[in-house]
Amino acid sequence: MSDHLLIDAVESGEALRVRGALKAGAHPDTRKECTFSWNVFPKKEGDDNGNTVGVGVPEVKTETHPGESALTLAILSGRADIVELLLLAGANVHVAADWPISAPVENVWAFSNWEDYHCVTFSYPTALGLAIGKGGKTRWNSGGHRPDWGNEMDRGSVRVNKKGARVHVDTPKSEPDTCAILTFTPSLEIVSLLLRHGARVTDVALRAAGQLDDSRFSSLLVHHQELLVKEVLAQHEAAIKAMPGRRPVIPTPAAATREVPLSERGKDDAGTTPASATPASASNPELESWLAKLESRILSLESSIASLQTSAADSRAAHTSLLDAHKAVTADLDSTKFDARAMRALVGELSREVAALRERVG
Repeated sequence: MSDHLLIDAVESGEALRVRGALKAGAHPDTRKECTFSWNVFPKKEGDDNGNTVGVGVPEVKTETHPGESALTLAILSGRADIVELLLLAGANVHVAADWPISAPVENVWAFSNWEDYHCVTFSYPTALGLAIGKGGKTRWNSGGHRPDWGNEMDRGSVRVNKKGARVHVDTPKSEPDTCAILTFTPSLEIVSLLLRHGARVTDVALRAAGQLDDSRFSSLLVHHQELLVKEVLAQHEAAIKAMPGRRPVIPTPAAATREVPLSERGKDDAGTTPASATPASASNPELESWLAKLESRILSLESSIASLQTSAADSRAAHTSLLDAHKAVTADLDSTKFDARAMRALVGELSREVAALRERVG
C-alpha cells in the first residue's frame, strides 16, 4: 500500500507525502502497475462499406507490466526536491528508465498484428540519460522501432501512462485512451543530484549532453569525470603510503651528490641486495589492481573527452554553416531591396513622362 501511496505522491508533486510514504516503508524503486486489455479476433477483413471488422469470436487478451518508476516520474516532472528524497532513500540510478504504453494503432485487433504491435516501450539507458533528455528509444514488442515517437522524445515531448499507481487501459481506440504527453525540459540541478548519488558518466551520456543547446550539461559531466580521476589518484597514493614496510626515502647530501655505479645500485654495505630493494609493486596485488583501475578510468575519461570534443567540433561546423547561409540570405535580401528601389525609381520616371505626354496631348 505504501508503494502505491509513493507513486500517487510523486505524480501529485507533493514532497511531504513522498517523505511520508518513504518513512512508511515504500520502496524508492517502486513502479506503476500497468494492465492493458484488448479484444483480439481470430482474423479481420473489410466489409462492403470499406470498414475493417473482426471475424469470429474475440478473445480478451490482458497483460500487466511494470510502468514508470517513482524516480522516472520525478525526473520527468522536473521536481529536484522529490528526486533528492528518492535518491536519499536509495533509489537505483544505474538501471534503465523504461516503461510500456498500450498501442492504439488498430480499431480492430487480430492475432496477426496484435502479437507484434500491441505495446510500445519507451526507454533511456539510465536515469541520467532520462534527465539529459536525449537518446531515448521506442520499441514495439516485435522489436522494431517507432522513430516518430523517438524523435518527439528528443524534442521534449514524452508519452507516459495515465496517472495512478495502478493503471488499466481497456480496449483503447485512440492515443488519448492510452497515455498522456508531457513536455520535458532537462534540469541541471537534477543531473547534478544524480551524479552526486553515483550516476556513471558514459560515452552515451556525454554524446547525449553534447546534443543540448546548453553547454553547461556537457561541462558538468566532464568536470564530474575529472573529479573522479582525482579521487582515484588520491586513493591510489594513500594505498601506496599505507603499504607495509614502506618508508619515505629522504636523500642525504652524500646520496644526492655521489654518483653510484650501476653495479652497486640496490646493494647494502655487505654487497648484497636487500629484500627491501625489491619493487613493492611486484609483490603487491592490491597495488597492481589500483594501477589497473586507474589506467582504465583515465582511458575512459580520455575517450569521453575526445567524444565531447568531436561533438563540439560538429556543432561549431554546423553553426558556421548556418552563419554562412544567413549571410547569403542577407546578401540576397539586400540585393532584392536594391532592385526594388531601382524599380520604384524607374516607375517614378515613367509616371512623370506619362504625365508630361498627357499635358502635351491636352
